[in-house]
Amino acid sequence: MSNNEYTKRLENVIKQMLQPLKDIPFNLVIESMTGKKVIKIDTFYPSSKTCHICGKKNENLKLSDREWTCEHCGTTHDRDINASINILNEGLRISGMVVPSTQMEAKIRLPRGEAQACEICSSI
Repeated sequence: MSNNEYTKRLENVIKQMLQPLKDIPFNLVIESMTGKKVIKIDTFYPSSKTCHICGKKNENLKLSDREWTCEHCGTTHDRDINASINILNEGLRISGMVVPSTQMEAKIRLPRGEAQACEICSSI
């Protein structure tokens, strides 16, 4: 048997083994591997455009804007960190867990190595 034939047979065996897995929802795979609950939020939830401090939405935010300042409360946001906090809050809201409204002490590591207080993450 040539290497090419062997490779094709091996590919077919692998495809046959993986076939039953393609029908399993992705969230079940992650939950079974990590033991953590996966909560799906709406694809169009405005996580980057919404200030996680006051909840106001910045309609003028462009995809190229990496940092922005909320016109309502004056907080300066890193787009990705703000979005991650909003996604966490939305997941907690959907799951029925209460999102704290008062500021709590938590530290998030920013890419620049600075620490920033977060009112949500200390409960996790």
